[in-house]
Amino acid sequence: MLSDNDIYHFYHAYADGENSLYAVKVHLNNLISSNLSKYLKKFYVGIVGSDINRAKIKELLLSRTNDLPLEIVVEAIDGFEQITLAKMHDHSKTHQGVYFYAHSKSAANVGSHNECWMHTMEYFNLLNWPKAVYSLKTNDAAGCFWLTFEGSPDLVHWNDVNPDTNSFFAGNYWWSNSDVIKELTLPSNSNRYMAEQWIGSKQDLKVYDLRPGFPRQRNFNCTRFGIGCKCSHKKYLKRIRKITVYFVLPALVYLGLQKILTL
Repeated sequence: MLSDNDIYHFYHAYADGENSLYAVKVHLNNLISSNLSKYLKKFYVGIVGSDINRAKIKELLLSRTNDLPLEIVVEAIDGFEQITLAKMHDHSKTHQGVYFYAHSKSAANVGSHNECWMHTMEYFNLLNWPKAVYSLKTNDAAGCFWLTFEGSPDLVHWNDVNPDTNSFFAGNYWWSNSDVIKELTLPSNSNRYMAEQWIGSKQDLKVYDLRPGFPRQRNFNCTRFGIGCKCSHKKYLKRIRKITVYFVLPALVYLGLQKILTL
């Protein structure tokens, strides 16, 4: 067993975004392909959006019930990630185990940058989830892009909205355990960014940063391959370089030597 404790996954789905179905579909596929689905005690989902769009997300989710121990725990027409985080907080008070939190990143703000960011968090937190779980043996939390006030003193938490000194996993994908989560005070609902700072509100939180640095293209490790994806372009170039170094150059050298020897 990769974890001595039960593993619970809470996922927040924003249904009204242009990219919502895509973001949720990527996450579900990765849950299954990574085999995390087989180790989950429960997969809890919160959904926010219009009745019509929530129904679309639920249809997608329910199509995977044979592969995932799914339960929709909360629905709302509007609200932030705090709606789902509150359910996770309540759950941690009566359950012992490891918790994974994620959300439909890039659902509302469509674009190459946000999609690469989402795929990078999926890669480190989900596709390589055993490393995250193992790190919790000696740490309080694990995730990507851990940003601290000390490391970035001029950083106002995104868009100048209610700046705070709490450290946070930029993008808000992370792992922790019930003992840590149940001690937290519920995040303010004043704006959506307070949800991102929630895990960092614990003083002296011991963190394992799965992907250090700021969430920008050079630090992304996108798993998709697309025409508009700069991360994909880099991967293609790396593969071309490897093919050139290991196959093309030796072949050219061999052919050159053959030509010389036959003169």
